[in-house]
Amino acid sequence: MAVKCQKENSALQGCLTAYYNDPATYEECKMEYLKEREEFRKTGLTTKKRLQKLPTSMQANTHMVLRISNVHGNHNHLK
Repeated sequence: MAVKCQKENSALQGCLTAYYNDPATYEECKMEYLKEREEFRKTGLTTKKRLQKLPTSMQANTHMVLRISNVHGNHNHLK
């Protein structure tokens, strides 16, 4: 199987390498990581564990609230 897909695998590797070497992508991933690390330090729970405790309908809303609050710098609702 690996022999049959060498061309496709090389194309995928080239695409991923270009994607991960893009400075904008790097900054986006770094900010996402730092935000999740900050939440972990506050709550002691990983993002996955925090979301497992919420009903499914609230999970999407929580992501939106966290993103909006991070943009505006308002973290009062998390206390």
